[in-house]
Amino acid sequence: MSIILDLLLAATLLGFSALFSGLTIGLFSLDTNELRRKMELGDVQATRLYPVRARGNQLLVTLIIGNVLANSALTVILNSVTAGIVAILISTILITTFGEILPAAFLNKHGLRFGAKLAPQLGVLLKYTAWLSRPIGGFLDKTIGDETIKKYSKEELLKIMDEHVGKTSDIEDEDLSIAKHALSFADKRIADVMLPRNEMIALKESDILGPKLLDQLHKSPDSSFPVYSGGKDNMTGTLYLRDLVGLDPKITKVREVMDADAYYVKGDQTLDHALSAFLHTKHHLFVVIDEEQKTLGVVTIEDIMDEVMGRKFEDKFNRHDDKRAVASIAGEVE
Repeated sequence: MSIILDLLLAATLLGFSALFSGLTIGLFSLDTNELRRKMELGDVQATRLYPVRARGNQLLVTLIIGNVLANSALTVILNSVTAGIVAILISTILITTFGEILPAAFLNKHGLRFGAKLAPQLGVLLKYTAWLSRPIGGFLDKTIGDETIKKYSKEELLKIMDEHVGKTSDIEDEDLSIAKHALSFADKRIADVMLPRNEMIALKESDILGPKLLDQLHKSPDSSFPVYSGGKDNMTGTLYLRDLVGLDPKITKVREVMDADAYYVKGDQTLDHALSAFLHTKHHLFVVIDEEQKTLGVVTIEDIMDEVMGRKFEDKFNRHDDKRAVASIAGEVE
């Protein structure tokens, strides 16, 4: 009868050993800042577990003390049942397999769910062991330091987003694509997204608004066109397709209907700068220039939105996916 009781006690102690060991691995694999964010978003399990997990080193000390006590008591019980060396071997095998490896493997994946269920019991345990665990935990906080906020670089955030694509998540792949493009948006330059000079459709002020030119403009992929005088390094305005609707027959030249304002940005400036400029000026098209004031090309608000959204953005006047292909077909009007 005594042996049976000893074995039952040994099994109980092994269970406590597994519990403390598994909780140590499982709970400390959870980042406190991630738990806090989930709690603030209304996650029930995180709300239950966070106050316990936030104890940090005090919780660590409590779990380790519990694990050491259970393992020590288990060895003593087994030693009373078998010979000394045999007890050591049996306790080593049992503790390693059932008290360390298996619970650690299980709770490393299910730490949040299991920890949330045991949060009330852990709170009681922390309360009654505070006389020992709190001063040791406080000492560790001061000497080693408490847990710090995990910060991610931009490259790491982009990698995390890549890992979510196509996986089971409440985040749509399209939303991830937009977030990725928005995150890398400020690093790109205007020259990277502009329509180059040799592919843009530019008009002279003196061009005649005849059927041939109007047909070319309506077949183009754009809704606005830069206008120049003398040469393309002297842009003087912008022609909008909307201004050609119901055009007065008496108006025959581009200069008579164009918007006389021309706005410039430099090719080495960021897309963030271009977007701010578009919002500030309420303009639709900018001429891109270099350091010598030479025209490099043009950039539109749609080009910027393409980079923000990560997909093709078209206004109500645009009807083509490939601007450059259509521009090369239509040719430049000079």
